[in-house]
Amino acid sequence: MSKSWLRLALIASSTIYLAYSAVALYNWLMDLAGLEGLTSILNTVTLSGDPGSFIALLTVGLLFTGSVYYVDDYKSTSCLLVGSAIAVALSAINLLVGVALTCDEAILATLGEATSISLASELTRLEVLLGVIGIPLLLYAIRRARSLTRLEV
Repeated sequence: MSKSWLRLALIASSTIYLAYSAVALYNWLMDLAGLEGLTSILNTVTLSGDPGSFIALLTVGLLFTGSVYYVDDYKSTSCLLVGSAIAVALSAINLLVGVALTCDEAILATLGEATSISLASELTRLEVLLGVIGIPLLLYAIRRARSLTRLEV
């Protein structure tokens, strides 16, 4: 992966993460005020509104911004490694929550309660989709960190 494409991908990713963290904070504040916030993008991608998402998304966005900002290979690689690891972990946690909610609703449905199985809505959460984008960045960061930590004898 060339440096210019990596830089462009990191600028785009950091902008998306920072914008989405602002939306998550906005949704949380609107929920506290009893008002309706932004719930989806084009009725397909679900947006969250809780402080936990805000903190995690802001952290990833700032780490990706730091990876672009630092010229030093060590600082840039460490920001990229930690940021992409958090992004992928956030995606995995949201996937596991979606599977758990779906299993819970399936159990309730077998007991006779009317439920709607929502795995599709959990899979279309923006955290999950952004985590998928973070996978190639994580693989690149791991490879880059290995090359920086090799000792020449």
